[in-house]
Amino acid sequence: MSHTSIIILIIFLSGILGGLTNFFLAYDLQFSRKECLIFFFKTLLLSLCASITVPLFLQIISNNLLDAQPNTPYPLKSYLILAGFCILAAFYSKRFLEDLYDRVKRVEAKAEKAEKTVEMLEASSQETENISNLLTDEVQLRNSENIPYNNDQAFDVITAIYESKFTWRTVSGIAKDTKSKLSENQVLEILKFLKKENIVTSRISKNGTEVWRIVDL
Repeated sequence: MSHTSIIILIIFLSGILGGLTNFFLAYDLQFSRKECLIFFFKTLLLSLCASITVPLFLQIISNNLLDAQPNTPYPLKSYLILAGFCILAAFYSKRFLEDLYDRVKRVEAKAEKAEKTVEMLEASSQETENISNLLTDEVQLRNSENIPYNNDQAFDVITAIYESKFTWRTVSGIAKDTKSKLSENQVLEILKFLKKENIVTSRISKNGTEVWRIVDL
């Protein structure tokens, strides 16, 4: 008999044994024949379900009890341990299944949280790349002695706009958020240049102030 067949047999026999034990311990002599049959099948079915889910439980807790090593006989002791585990799961079937469900939900929550973290990191990386791409080779070539700022300062201005929670920014607001603490005049000159390169755009707000935002990527 193969290793897999033995494990399946152990799971089913242990489930039946645990279910029968559970049934006779909880059996009430006052049960009618119909009540007795319903309770018997209910107990047996619940115990089998619990026993069958033992491999899932072992997988969740990262236990390799069921793994057989290649070219190595599977230890008899491991079969006995599995049988005992399945009998316990079958005997405490309702409690075991509820606990297993809670564990599965926690694993799903952790996996979802990890996936969201990865997505956030990827999005952050993409945003940084998008900001860097805004300073194209064409812009860098124009950064000659005639322009009173360098690419780092232009990047600083773009970042201040891009990372803001506001879509439209005033010159003074951008200047405050620049890491290099650029003056409003410097920021305005950089914005005018970036506007010529179609990197940013501007409009007049309701109170008559010119506000700026990055052109859609």
